[in-house]
Amino acid sequence: MIQLRHTPPASFFEPEVRLGNVEVTARTKQLWAVQIDMMQELVDVCNRLGIRIYADGGTMLGAVRHQGFIPWDDDIDMTLLRADYDRLMKEGPALLGEEYFLQDISSDPYYRNRHARLRNSRTACWPIKQRKHRERCNRGIFIDIFPADSMPNNPREFQKFFTELRRRKAAYCHARSIGSRLPRSWYVYLREHVPFLSDKHQFQRYEQLLRSVDAQSSALTCEVCFRHYAPFFPTVLFGEPQIVPFEYTQIPIMQGAHEALRLQYGDDYMTPRKLPSFHSDFDFDVDHGFLEVLGE
Repeated sequence: MIQLRHTPPASFFEPEVRLGNVEVTARTKQLWAVQIDMMQELVDVCNRLGIRIYADGGTMLGAVRHQGFIPWDDDIDMTLLRADYDRLMKEGPALLGEEYFLQDISSDPYYRNRHARLRNSRTACWPIKQRKHRERCNRGIFIDIFPADSMPNNPREFQKFFTELRRRKAAYCHARSIGSRLPRSWYVYLREHVPFLSDKHQFQRYEQLLRSVDAQSSALTCEVCFRHYAPFFPTVLFGEPQIVPFEYTQIPIMQGAHEALRLQYGDDYMTPRKLPSFHSDFDFDVDHGFLEVLGE
């Protein structure tokens, strides 16, 4: 396994059974350790920048309910309010260690998601059904980073806003689809010089609309860069992060974490229910970098 900056205790890698019948293997622990290392590095950078970051989704649920990973989970999700997210994307890369790559559409031409990821380039991660993945982006093990965007308070304004947001998303997806079929030199030229066929330009227009909502007056946020029908959260739930135990370290969660979890998972969110993971169809390598494992 690669050397990590934030070294876990040796006992962490021992296989165990959690919740009475869920086997957690040593290999799963290796994946978790790489992801926790990235989370710790990311939180350190945010602290140096003076911005707030929070565990999100299943990671927040795991922190509250299990003081660590949900036993069958295989990823870490983090979130920031839009202004802090933008600052992280602008200033964060210069503060990260060399093995970490802060990935978004601007920093990695062949990356396709509308949210960012932090990757460890000395590892590899790929879809099980397609080891030689056709996408040529960085394929290191990752954690997800989502911007929480302010939404219009007025229903009529929201309908107008959301209609335009879907239109701009479609323009981005169309440009991305065209670019993915072209030779690299053609794609790079379109990306930098032909705005209406540039996925980079179209995504910038998408984000410009998201930034147009006044965060000071908005009462609601939504991670629309993850999916357009993500749950809404009252902005007041974010607040000063709470620092709580997470495996062998700590993680920041929302001030109103319990209310956020109730809104997302229902009143019985403290009752474990095994759900499929978004990344269960991926395999990984914690000993070699993605270029060595997957090729250029």
